[in-house]
This record gives sequence, C-alpha cells and structure tokens, in this order.
Amino acid sequence: QPTTIAPCGPIHHSNPTVLLMGETASPMPTHGNDGKELHPSNASLLQYNERSMWNVLSVMVGVPKHTDMIGYKLLRETALSRGIAIWDVLSNVHNQQRNKKKQKQSNSHPNDIAKFLMEHPSIVALAFIGVRACNTFCKHFDVLGGNGDDNDHGVGGGEKRKYYSILRQEDRGDSSQRLLPLLVLPSSSASNRRMSIHDKAKIWDEQLAPFLVQK
Repeated sequence: QPTTIAPCGPIHHSNPTVLLMGETASPMPTHGNDGKELHPSNASLLQYNERSMWNVLSVMVGVPKHTDMIGYKLLRETALSRGIAIWDVLSNVHNQQRNKKKQKQSNSHPNDIAKFLMEHPSIVALAFIGVRACNTFCKHFDVLGGNGDDNDHGVGGGEKRKYYSILRQEDRGDSSQRLLPLLVLPSSSASNRRMSIHDKAKIWDEQLAPFLVQK
C-alpha cells in the first residue's frame, strides 16, 4: 500500500495581506540534506524550501537565493514580513513522476481556503503562481466577474478582473462581504522561459506592491 505523503500547510506571519498560491501542494519535508529525519519543528520551518517561487521572491524582496538553512530562513522571513502568506489551491501533493494525464483524471482536493481567509481578515488579495493555479481555484471556488480562463500573466482591472467573495467575520449577521481580487502572476517554473527571473520579479512586484507591507 502506497505511503501517504503529507502536504505542506500555510505559512504566514500574524497579519498577512496577500495569500500567494501554487496549484498543487509541496510534500511536507521529512529528512534533511544529510539524510537524517527532521524534528517536526524543523520540518515545519523547511516547508516549501524547494519551490521555484523563491527564485522570484529573492529578486523581488532583495534577498539572495538561499544556499543553506540560514539563507532560507532570512528569505522566508523577509517575504512573510512583507505580508505574504503561502499555500496551495489543492492539498494533492505534486508528483513530477506521475503521468500528467493521470494527474488530471485523479480526484483533486482543494484546501480549506475559505476557512483560512475567515481566520485572517487582514488578507485583501489572492495571488496565483501561474494561470493554471488560478483556473484550478476558479473550478473549485465561486468567483465573481471575469470572462472565461485567464490567459495572461497579470489580471488587469475592468471587466476581466475576478474576485472571491467572503463574509466579513465581524459582520456575519448582516452578510456583509469583502471582495478579494484575484491576481495572476507569471509562473516561477524554470519551464516558463518566455521571461527572465528579473522580468518575473518585476511583474510580481508591480502586481503585489499595492497589497503588501512596504519596508
């Protein structure tokens, strides 16, 4: 019987302002580079450390790409301190070895993003790493506005802008809502060769800056 791989959970500081999401989950790390089993606290700290998004975030926030644990902690803390929370649309752990067609046919399980947003009313925007992540979110969650799938790397204003609506925690009685804009960022994957890391970071910064804590 196959071993169940636990997905990474959300990482954030106390008052995040933007939820940055990939499509499928990263596996929760279980062993360090030395092959030794990680203590749960270190495993939690190393969540997402292999993700390509750090290549873009390092340029965006001005912290060198990490080559060791100390460097990763600095980059992670800098990004989180700007108000970025990190999670994934699906709890399905990404498996590069699995046939892509089979992956699409398998059951997908969205994370409880609505609950997370209710618990963190400071979040004012949802950002997606690549078009696929946004389209997957739209398939599992009710969104407002927009026309069909997004096919560019930045959702602009006007008719194309999409929003996710969620009740305000303090106003549940009168069903007051907050509308969170959906922002589509260029994919951080190395397979996205249409633009350089610096070009991706520039667009990420332009899209996210209005919603982040300025340092």
